[in-house]
Amino acid sequence: MPSSRSTSPPSPAPSPAPSPAPRGADRRPTRKGDVQREALLGAMTRLLERKRFGDLSVADITTEAGVARSGFYFYFESKYAALGSASVDIWSEFVDATDSYVRPEGESVSDYVTRVLQNALRIWRSHEALLIASLEALPLDEDLTRAWREQIGRVSDLVAQQVERDRAAGLVAPGFGDVPALVRRLGETTMYLLYQDRSDKSDDAASEQTVEVLKHLWLSAMGART
Repeated sequence: MPSSRSTSPPSPAPSPAPSPAPRGADRRPTRKGDVQREALLGAMTRLLERKRFGDLSVADITTEAGVARSGFYFYFESKYAALGSASVDIWSEFVDATDSYVRPEGESVSDYVTRVLQNALRIWRSHEALLIASLEALPLDEDLTRAWREQIGRVSDLVAQQVERDRAAGLVAPGFGDVPALVRRLGETTMYLLYQDRSDKSDDAASEQTVEVLKHLWLSAMGART
């Protein structure tokens, strides 16, 4: 891992199941109004704008948040657990945008792919410090890795359902028979390229080029009709 930083109306997509918290994340169930928890996660996010996750300590986070060290361990087992919890919160933005993974009548497959990729780029831009830290920490924590795989799988399942509908309508013809597996690998590739884009602090033109490359990759793999 880099060290730098239609023809007929689509069937409604099923609502995603509630996202399970990664093992080893919050020690206590999250309640609305958990001010200390939000203060700790907010402090960690602010610190990640200034320093790498590997250089952060629990003391750094609690000092920035103005919370006692015992308050941190009330919610989290470790800084990795805090990072995992914050990552799941961000992934909920991907999953909660269920409607964006359904291609409405009149939208081309190409425009659909562009829209989904632009949405992913928008979320990366909004949370780049935390997402970069999460991706770089994956080799160091099994629970964080498991959480990322679960969340990528949930989003990929939603996209795969649309690809299957488009295949049934004759709009795409994937050369790889296992559509869910194909979409999952494309999703993982998308995450890594967007990680590189934000690590490099790419300008708008470079980011749009990344989206265009990803679009051609997706359309080619899907066997989209042109």
